[in-house]
Amino acid sequence: MSAHTRNLYADLRSKPSDDLATIKSNFRAIVRETHSDANGGSDEHRQTFERAVQAWSVLGEPVRREAWIKHRTEWLAEQGAVECSGCGSGVRIVAFRNVRCPNCKTVLSISDNHSGADWAGRVYQPFVSSGRRITEQLVDATESEAERLGRELVNESAKILGELIAKGFRSARRRIRGD
Repeated sequence: MSAHTRNLYADLRSKPSDDLATIKSNFRAIVRETHSDANGGSDEHRQTFERAVQAWSVLGEPVRREAWIKHRTEWLAEQGAVECSGCGSGVRIVAFRNVRCPNCKTVLSISDNHSGADWAGRVYQPFVSSGRRITEQLVDATESEAERLGRELVNESAKILGELIAKGFRSARRRIRGD
């Protein structure tokens, strides 16, 4: 994955509006938490550490940061997306109105560089027709889809929890009866 397609702000637990001092502070906190000396060398922490170091190497240097922002903005425009000012995620605009970021719920406004007809014909429709999803790089900005998935998750969790409670009761009854 190319560096400009990744949300480097997320790797540093930062927002696009954060200043260099805040980003540096976040970077140092991540390094303290995930360095191999602090966590026994777990693979999960190693990956987080490496992503943070790579993100800091770009966002920590003003010239490299500006170049990354320029390339990322161009890439997002090609994808028919905008960068969320709240979390830095690339959010595909699927309706030509103000929408909320599915990650942080920041309201996103569509700028003039996303002309509806051109973008829908050139990017959105072929993408929908292909059936492909861009998982890490972009998220579809449809609140109704996020709400539907949330309801499904709650329903499935309730079923699993109900089954666990029922198993616990059955087990307790067997123990009481001496089975």
